[in-house]
Order: sequence, then C-alpha cells, then structure tokens
Amino acid sequence: AVHYIQDSKTLNPHNANHITGTSSAGSAVAVACGALPIALGTQTAGSIVRPASFCGVYGFKPSFGAIDRTGVLKTADTLDTIGFLGSDIYGLRKTFSMSFQKETENYFYAKNYYSNYKEFKTRKKLRVGIVNDQFSGYANYDSYIKEDFAALLKKIAGPDIELELVKSVDFINDIHAMHDLIYCKSLSYYFQEELKHGSKMSKIMNEMIAMGQKIDVADFINAMRLQPEYRAKFDPVIKSYDFLLTPSTASVAPKVGQSERPDTCLIWTFLGYPVLSLPVFWSEEMNLPFGLQVVAPKYGDFSLFDFGETIIKKIA
Repeated sequence: AVHYIQDSKTLNPHNANHITGTSSAGSAVAVACGALPIALGTQTAGSIVRPASFCGVYGFKPSFGAIDRTGVLKTADTLDTIGFLGSDIYGLRKTFSMSFQKETENYFYAKNYYSNYKEFKTRKKLRVGIVNDQFSGYANYDSYIKEDFAALLKKIAGPDIELELVKSVDFINDIHAMHDLIYCKSLSYYFQEELKHGSKMSKIMNEMIAMGQKIDVADFINAMRLQPEYRAKFDPVIKSYDFLLTPSTASVAPKVGQSERPDTCLIWTFLGYPVLSLPVFWSEEMNLPFGLQVVAPKYGDFSLFDFGETIIKKIA
C-alpha cells in the first residue's frame, strides 16, 4: 500500500506539530488562515478531502470530468480531478457554478448536472446511506472519530432524513490496491523527465515512481479495465440513496513525520463521485478538527451543496 506523507514545511494552522494533509495542503492552509476565501485543489487520491479535514475547512471534489483539466499537470488520467477548498458552502457553490463545463451544446454531459439537481429539489424525504464498517480500514479509525460520527448521525436523523447502513459493498475493499497500481504506474510514465532530478523530488514521490516502474504493463491495463467495472457495480448502490455519509479521515491530522491511515477518500475518487467535506467536528481529546464526508452519485454536485447546508443547520 502507498502511504502518503506530508512535507513538514507546510504547518497546520491549529498545531504546527501536526501535518496539513496531502498535495492540496497549501490551499487548505491559506483558507484556514483567512488568507483566501476559496483556493484551487486537485484530488487523485484524497488531496482535497484530507487537507480540508485536517485544517478544518470545506473541501469539494466534483464529479470526475466536471472541470476541464487542460494545462493541469497530469498524474493519472482516470483519477485526476480539479476542485476547491473554501471557507463556506456558498463560496464553493458559486465558484463551481462558474467553473464547471456547463455549456450543454459543447459538453453533452453538462445537462446531467441540471437534471439531477432539478429532480433532487422535488424530494421531500432524503435516503442517506452510512459507510463505516463496510470499509475494512474503519477498524483502524480512532475511537473519537467513530464516536463523534455516530453522535452526528443521531442529530441529523428525522422525518426528513432516513439513515441506513449501506449493504453488500465489500468489494470496495479491493479499490485501494487497484488505485495504487494505476496511480504509481501513471506517475512512472508521466514523471520520467523529473525522475532524472530525483534528488529534488520528495521521498514519497520517488518511492511511488519506483513502485510504478516495477508494475507490469498487463497488470496496469487490467486495473484500468476494472475501474469502470467497479463503478458499474457501485452505481446501482449509490443511486438507491440520495447521499452517503462517512468520516473524511481516519484521525485528526497526524504529527509531522507520521503517515496517514487509509480512509475512503480514494474510493470515491476511483469511482468518480462528487464529494463534499464539511468541517463539523472538533476533537476535544486531540484539540484538532476533522471532517464529515458527504458523497453523491455522479452529477449530484449541486445537490451536495444543498445537503451540506442542511447538515450544518441541523447540528448548529
């Protein structure tokens, strides 16, 4: 498994002894410190949701393909997603509305965002799926994460929100291995020139590229073939719900030098679903924030903002 380790030069604004997350950490810190209301981020695994969770800000990873990636550094073609970190949902909604490929004449799938939202606005009761122990890594989540998550579910449940544990999705536990294979092999292809100056790259980047070089092309092609197949397996599950809820991360921000524990972030990236991380938790034990992850079916991006606001109101 790949362990994503944060460079210690970027300091967590809540405690400088703790990391800020993975590659969009600078954006999360800028928002958390009040320097910017909105900042760009990219997510290939968990690089928007994790920094948002660790720094106590909002993070939004749109549906895969929502925002044009022309001119953006490639790391993995079927995973790279442009998104945003922000200080509130209003700003994220407005920024996404102005940024996504919304011209239905030129972008055929753009109409799906509008039709999904129009249909969502007619619903009087929401069906929300809970993802916890179905993910094998949940056993290693810190106890305060599980306790606070369970307490929040009790607060939001009601006549307008029906909660239910998601069933028969054990296959999601295969996704981390497939994701690592695709990611590392892609890095070893796209970063061949940078590898010539490997001493100037981070240790973890060198390690991931080295792993990618050892991966057989046939195994990479097989993982690429399986990605849409796994999405086809999960699509009927997520479409039976309006949203899924799960903690954003397995813990608060680890201390500098420590690695992050596996969470579900890259699963939703792999499947191409939109995700919103809400900064609704504060661990009194650790004196640090962590987030709630809300997942919607593909093209449910605008619905996410509405439901995020509903959650914020219910727990206020």
